[in-house]
Amino acid sequence: MPVIAWLSGIVIAVVVAVIVYFFAGFYNVSALRPGNSVMSSALESIREASVERHAEATPPAGLDDASMVQAGAHEFVEEGCVMCHGSPGVKPAKFEQGLDPQPPGVDDIGQDMSAAEVFWIIHNGIRMTAMPAFGGHTSSDEQWKLVSYIRHIRQVTPQQFATWNADMHPPAPREGEKPDSDRD
Repeated sequence: MPVIAWLSGIVIAVVVAVIVYFFAGFYNVSALRPGNSVMSSALESIREASVERHAEATPPAGLDDASMVQAGAHEFVEEGCVMCHGSPGVKPAKFEQGLDPQPPGVDDIGQDMSAAEVFWIIHNGIRMTAMPAFGGHTSSDEQWKLVSYIRHIRQVTPQQFATWNADMHPPAPREGEKPDSDRD
């Protein structure tokens, strides 16, 4: 019986310590300082498990069609995705440097995810990140176009992206920087 009481006391003390740590302001929420690696890892695991569990949408036919990829590139600029994620030949906006967690860039966005998972993220957004939910103001058709582009973004050249969006005026490179046209 003393062992159970001792273990119960330890558990209660740990719970109280965790509550005090978070709710008394000891946990620093500043985006300027590196986050707690345990907390960051836990949140990443929670995010991945949640997306995997909830992503049930069935991709439409033609998700890999060139016309759908091109339409998705247009949506990518129109919806402002390029500001945080960049695109072939276009760097993200300067404010992206201050986001924590950092949004995935051209080489990472949507990789290792199913089309349904990418769609779910676009549709619902991700809490505690800068990823907004597009489900409230864009159609499913527009969101699937984004999925198509994201899944093919690594194959799109800077020239293709610029041509497809010539009427959209994507953000210019930062002052003193050259366009990211050296992409393989």
